[in-house]
Amino acid sequence: MSFEISTSKRGKPILVYGDAVFWREIGQSVHWKCCLAVRHKCKARMKTVGDELHVSHHQHSHPLSCEGTMARLAYDSMRRRAEADTEQPASDVIRQTLDELPEEAISCLPKEETVKRRIRYARQRARQNSSLNNSPDDQPLILDLSMAKKAPTSS
Repeated sequence: MSFEISTSKRGKPILVYGDAVFWREIGQSVHWKCCLAVRHKCKARMKTVGDELHVSHHQHSHPLSCEGTMARLAYDSMRRRAEADTEQPASDVIRQTLDELPEEAISCLPKEETVKRRIRYARQRARQNSSLNNSPDDQPLILDLSMAKKAPTSS
């Protein structure tokens, strides 16, 4: 079975394996735990080494939702599309993604206003990052002080 590494709503990496979603655990190698580990005390764990996936514990303690997983990936896809094409209206980005989803997955998405807000936020971050990357940090700052008022000297 194949896996996909995507990002969460907050920009953190997630691993999607089948219908399950895993969060990255901090450590020497890349370990992943089920995103419902806390809520359902799920013990499912995985490890990635390069492009290889090693399943250390595959039993989930909760039912898996294919629709919820598809909705999560669609939400991330909308964010990436919005960052790539900042000129396209958010409603068009949403409509393009919804056209590719089954009705069950659409019902798992957040409200449209929430998605639009997320798109605006992603575009704002993308613009900030691009302006930071395009600024010439290596050039010295030159100030023209010829027109500045001189401070009065105390005698």
